[in-house]
Amino acid sequence: MRGSENDAADSHVEQDGASPGTPCRQPWPRWCLAVTTPLRTLYDRQRMSLAVATIGPRAFARRWRWVLGGVLLLDVLKHTALLVSGQTQPWGDSPTYWQLGEEAAGGNWWLTDSALASRTPGYPWFLAVCLALFGKQALLAVVIAQHLAVMFTTWATVWWSWRLTQREGAAVAAAMWCAFSTARPLYANWILTETWATCALTFCAVALDRALHSQRLRWTIIAGGTLGAGILIRPALLAAVPAVLIACGWELARAEKRTAAQYVSAGAGLIVMIALLAPWCLRNWLMFDRFALTVFTGRQLWKAAFDPWPGGELPLPDDGPGAALRARIADPAVDWRHNWSVAAALSRSGLKDHELDILMEQVAWQAIRRHPGQALIRLCARCATFWYVREWEPPAIDGQGGRGVFRGQREFSIPVFASGMEGALRWTPERCFPAMWLWSAAAWWGVAQTVVSPTQRRTGVLLAAIVGCTTLATAALEVPVYRYRSVLEPLMIVAVVNGSAAVARRRPSAPSDAPARQTTTG
Repeated sequence: MRGSENDAADSHVEQDGASPGTPCRQPWPRWCLAVTTPLRTLYDRQRMSLAVATIGPRAFARRWRWVLGGVLLLDVLKHTALLVSGQTQPWGDSPTYWQLGEEAAGGNWWLTDSALASRTPGYPWFLAVCLALFGKQALLAVVIAQHLAVMFTTWATVWWSWRLTQREGAAVAAAMWCAFSTARPLYANWILTETWATCALTFCAVALDRALHSQRLRWTIIAGGTLGAGILIRPALLAAVPAVLIACGWELARAEKRTAAQYVSAGAGLIVMIALLAPWCLRNWLMFDRFALTVFTGRQLWKAAFDPWPGGELPLPDDGPGAALRARIADPAVDWRHNWSVAAALSRSGLKDHELDILMEQVAWQAIRRHPGQALIRLCARCATFWYVREWEPPAIDGQGGRGVFRGQREFSIPVFASGMEGALRWTPERCFPAMWLWSAAAWWGVAQTVVSPTQRRTGVLLAAIVGCTTLATAALEVPVYRYRSVLEPLMIVAVVNGSAAVARRRPSAPSDAPARQTTTG
């Protein structure tokens, strides 16, 4: 009996690969295996890769490295010139964001004193951190951080273009496109959410694409985290959620056997995103009895329903909610077609921020239900308008514009750069209607070419989902302007260069003895 036990022990040691004389490992208890098996499965799946992703990118040719480095250096110099030109001026939303940032910097991080239901906390929190760390230099710190965010977005755009096409020329073309664009970098000088929203959306799209082609859990988590942070900065990024759902569906469809670990892995991005958004939704539920990110739909729908072309220009109802709204506004100077004019009048009548928004939403829906045909036609018109609006002229640089808003902040400007940049910005392509039409058409062409590419169809569907849903959501709730579309520009650049590369790959070439270039869709 004793010998049989020793034989069993020796065989166990040999199976474990241990040296003779090493004590054998005891088996794991069943309850421990039940807990660790799903985690081990997730770890094993994270280490897996598709065959196409294991190829990896080719080395970037040395001569192209110098070209790409020169273009990126030009981009850095452009940002430096914009920074020292002192273009920081308050836009319509800037005072509200700065006041919320000051409130958060004072310790009220949940912004309960202002009781605003129309803003999310991401951007005010960023301003609050800068105010707490840099004091009178906070405005300069904000602008520097935003210029760095634009540069990171440019680098992500170039890297993604390179990963998709495996062509140095495509990466350099994407870099040149970003380097000669001055509209998006100009927004980095202003207290607006567009810069960080663009950065978050771009990194989310890159991470989603990498998650689909590498099957690595970390990319899914990065995608959900960046999108959740972006939504806290700018709720309009909710339009990218369908792309995340599509990616989750593909992940589940690829699994041979759907287990709890499979569902957790596929939905990891959504779980992270919901975890980031839920606390603010709970705050709004406790304060305004609405479990939502914002209570702002009423003011947005009002603009879409009653604004002049391409707004709906619908008749204002005079019964039901329309009559209740008219009864509260006695000022004849109120512009009934302007959402903020009506909102200000309702606020003076005693309604709170969320109450006036709910009333405006009811009136807007009342008008849309009575005139659905006209509302639908104008919605289609706004979808088209979204793709040809151009960038506006910047606010005038008079040296006084920001003093009333950015109280106590030191101004920064070099007059030579300021006057020179004002002249240079008038020639930016984003202010030319033909250039916008051509760029928009090229972007959709690039998306279509990516969708029909056999090796990049999923990337094309993700791009189409993000671009299409953003277009529809903006047209449904707003009258489009350039800055609403600017968040899509990095994705548009990727679509154009990748579509061009896809067409070049499909073009028949002369036979050659050289081995074919392998590409990766990751």
